[in-house]
Amino acid sequence: MRKTLILRAYQSARAKRAERRKAFTFIELVVIVVIVGILTAIAIPLIFAVDHLAQAREQLVLRLRYTQHLAVMDDKFDPYYVDWTHRRWQFHCSATTRSCSIFAVSGNLAAASSDPDINDFAIDPQTRAKLTGGYASIVGIGGENSTPDLALGNFHEITAIGKSNCGGGTDLRVIFDEIGRPYGLNEASTDQALLTKQCAITLTHQDGQSARVCIEPESGRVHDDC
Repeated sequence: MRKTLILRAYQSARAKRAERRKAFTFIELVVIVVIVGILTAIAIPLIFAVDHLAQAREQLVLRLRYTQHLAVMDDKFDPYYVDWTHRRWQFHCSATTRSCSIFAVSGNLAAASSDPDINDFAIDPQTRAKLTGGYASIVGIGGENSTPDLALGNFHEITAIGKSNCGGGTDLRVIFDEIGRPYGLNEASTDQALLTKQCAITLTHQDGQSARVCIEPESGRVHDDC
């Protein structure tokens, strides 16, 4: 009888120890919660990170191609106006604000670098917004009816827009003619000059990384494999 009671007590104690081994202690739960929190804090920014540089490069390629498309579809030739070429469609990016615009200046112009009026900007066929991230005092950056994606400085954290063989002037200004050929400004920034070399545009992000977009002479092909 005594042996039986001892055996039952031993079996009961053993069962309780087994039950305790199946469950987590409070300290183990706290450690698990802390580890999961650390992993979550590391993983979430990586999963939902936005590659602003890649997005800015994509915007540049798409908008340059669209400017070329507009120039081909909307021939600005006017036999009654000697400086009709100044009305061609162009893509412009300010070196100061890093904001870009698509426009074709109307009216009688003295130079190819003249500023557009509020109604000269291209219209996004989907959103009906003006295709400018902001231009001087005409359209404020991020202002009403603007296109935020074209504000490369504010929206995509671009700190510099460099250019090589893209024409004169401080700003980036690429003009397309009625057959899609690319032009830049001449050294005096008063007239257009047909590009004869590959125009290379360099976007620099605030983290120091950069990306390039190129425009080929004659054909005006816009690409980012350069």
